[in-house]
Formats: sequence, structure tokens, C-alpha cells
Amino acid sequence: MKKITFIICLLALLSANTQAQTLFSFDHQKVSVQEFLKAFQKNNPTVTKNKTKAIQDYLELYINSRLKIHEATVRGYDTLSQIKTEMANLRSQISGKYMHDQDLLNRLTTEAFQRSQKDIHVAHIFIAFQDKNGFNNKAAADKKRDLVLQRLQKGDDFLQVAKELSDDTTSNKNGGDIGYITVFSLPYPFENAVYATPVGKYSTVVASHAGYHIFKNLGERKAMGKIKAQQILLAFPPGIDAAGQQKMKQLADSLYDRLQAGDDFSKLATTFSNDYITANNNGNMPEISVGMYAPSFEEKLATLKKDGAISRPFKTAYGWHIVKRIAVTPVVSDAENEANKLALQEKIKADSRWDHSQDFIFDIVKNKIGMKNYPIPDPLLWSYTDSILNKKPMPPAGRKIQSTDPLLTIGDSTLTIGDWIKYAQTHRFKKDGSGPENLVTVKNNFFKQSMLDYYQSHLEKYNEKFGSQMKEFKDGN
Repeated sequence: MKKITFIICLLALLSANTQAQTLFSFDHQKVSVQEFLKAFQKNNPTVTKNKTKAIQDYLELYINSRLKIHEATVRGYDTLSQIKTEMANLRSQISGKYMHDQDLLNRLTTEAFQRSQKDIHVAHIFIAFQDKNGFNNKAAADKKRDLVLQRLQKGDDFLQVAKELSDDTTSNKNGGDIGYITVFSLPYPFENAVYATPVGKYSTVVASHAGYHIFKNLGERKAMGKIKAQQILLAFPPGIDAAGQQKMKQLADSLYDRLQAGDDFSKLATTFSNDYITANNNGNMPEISVGMYAPSFEEKLATLKKDGAISRPFKTAYGWHIVKRIAVTPVVSDAENEANKLALQEKIKADSRWDHSQDFIFDIVKNKIGMKNYPIPDPLLWSYTDSILNKKPMPPAGRKIQSTDPLLTIGDSTLTIGDWIKYAQTHRFKKDGSGPENLVTVKNNFFKQSMLDYYQSHLEKYNEKFGSQMKEFKDGN
């Protein structure tokens, strides 16, 4: 392949005065800045931030494409398998960004940023679908839900109702108080309910696979961010009485006085703290983020306004604490910060809120491309599948099924029973390894994946922007 020659600096691409100049040349051919920028702007119309990096990334792709297409044309082997493979790889690389709803990603990013700016103190009432014997009893859960709502509507205290009726055994003893949360702390439906609830109010009922949930917004604060701190903990031993607690307070007060007089916090933590994990590390705690500790602990820590500040002794259920603020990493407050946007988007894509990012594809397949589900009864399909996957004797009805029988048609592509078996073979266990996946779920996922595969393989036909981009690459433009 011919050596490429650069004439100008990449950064000069951003200057209007250089657009008539040659950007690079190869084999006596010259490519101008203007020609490249036209292709870049056409294929990246929404880039407004970090434009230099976007240009640099696209330039590498553009040069490789021009050189490969040129070489294939000159040598007359543009149909060679290697070139086909490279173009297929290029297509795969580019098509990925068209397989998700970018408008949805932008909306979720804005939403996550806004929610990240505050922490919300939350209480929770949970009503389980399962009874005490482990059997599903939705009717009883519905009745209990209605009772809870009646009491809340007539003005009963939320925390008291939680103590009496919530099935959340980890929080009902303290009135359902689950501490502070921020964006990504809770499953997305719960997060939506909490952030939609004004201070002092309770949410609408949210249903999950486990039961009903009601949340109360106990209060809000500016986002705490992440805090590095040291701690001296005088922990309460089991069964300690009030006199014993008071004696430990006297020790905590004396340690605080010594700190105010200039004693070293690390040495006192090592000597006196019986939180042995942190005591062996000079009192240093793991970096603290929202919801890691009891609300009373977080609130005391948040009152320390500068690095080096030391709290007065304060009491929690665990004992007497003295904490020292070391450093704070605040949440990003610049909505246009590119690094923060990318970090939020990575979290979004790993979260349940991204589960619907491909719904638009399913709509296109169902409403424009067309699909047909062949009427093989599910019980018969499950029996046949179980026999094949687990090497069991085939039931008489299953012997009528052939691996070449059609199961699903999408557009002009037909998927067979054999295709289903191949998919089920590799997807029949849950991702967490906890056991077999329900075959109904496996089948639904098979249909969804088949729709995605068909759409991606015919993307030029259904996405004009992608089709134009691939045509330009094939034309070397």
C-alpha cells in the first residue's frame, strides 16, 4: 500500500482558512481539507463537543477506507475475500451506533445528571407477594396494600406504618428508613418514584416481581459526592446499659479534647478505636459515597465544611464516633463536561433504564419489515426442546417436528426449529449461573435477537444515514 503523506496539522482542520489545502495525498492523488470535512460533517452532524478528538478518530477511519478502496480498484480485486472481510468489519464497527436510540440516551444522560445533583433521604414500605410460608398470595398482598394506603391517606405517620406493616425486615424496625440515595442507587422504577415525590410526601405504589413498594421523601440535600475520612469508633459491646454508654461518652469527650489540643488523629485511632479494620489503617475509612452508612453518620460527616475538620463525638446504634474529613470529591456540576457525560452513559448502558434502547427496532420490524410466528404450541416446543437439549426420549408428538420446520419469518428470512435449538443450547441458563432460564424467556430473547440481527444486516435499507455513510466508504469518499 502506498505511503500516505500529510501536508497539514490535524488541528488546522478547524480553521476555515485551510479548507482548500491538501490534507493528505497517496499515489499521486490529493485529498483536500474541504473534501474530508464534508464527509466528516455529513456523517457526524451532531458532534459539538470534543470536536478535535472526533475529527481525529474519523480521520483514521476515513484514510484507511480511502486507501483500501483505492488499492482494490487499482488492482482489480475489490471482490477479494480479504477486502470483503475488511469492509464487513468496517460495517460492523459503524452500524453499532445505529442499533440504539440515541435520543433516548441523550434524555437519560440529562436526567441522570440532574438527579446526581441532590441526595434524597428515603423511607420504604414493602408488601411481599409471598406469605410467611413462601407461597405466592397476591390477593393477601393487595389487601395489605390497600390497608397501608388507607392509613397513609388518613394521615397516619409513614414511619409508624412501616414499623407495623412493612415486610422489609432490614428497615421496618427503624420505620422503613433506608438512608440517602442518589441516581443509580436503586432500581430505575424505584428511583423514578423517589425523584418524582416531593419532600414530605409518599410515592405512588410501585410493583416489582417481589411485591409492592411505597417510598417517602424524608428530605433532600445537595449531593454529598465522595468523602475520604478518618474515624475513631468506641463501639458498644452487646448488652451495654445506659451507664456503660455514658462512660464511653466520657472517653470520647476526652479524646476529642486531646484532638483539639493537637494530638495526632491517626495515633489516637490506632490506640483507642475498636473498629479494628480502620484502626489498623490509622483510622482511614474506605471512600464514602451516598447510602454506605446510616443517615445520622452521613449527616454528621456532611456538616464538616473543610478538610481537616473534626466532629464532636456523636452517637449511633454502633457506638460513639469521632470523624475527621480528609478530602471531598464533589459531584460534577458542569452539565457539558464530556468525561462526566461518558461516565454517566456507561452507567446508563449497564443499567435497566437502557433496556428499552432498542424498542424502536422492534417497532420497525413489526410494522415495516413484517414478521410471522408459526403456530407451534409452546408445550410441544418445550417438550421437543427439553428432549434435544437434555438427551431425553422424544415424546410421540415431538417426533412430528423437524429441525428444518419454520418457527419465525422476518422479512425474507426464515428461522427454523434448528436455529431455535442452537440458540436455546447456548442461552438456556441464567447469566448469573443460578440455574436454568425459563424457556418462555429464552424464546422471547431469541425472537428479539433475531429481529435485531435482521435489522442490522439490512440497515442500509431502513436507515438512510447509515446507507449513505456506507456508500461513501465503498466509493472511497
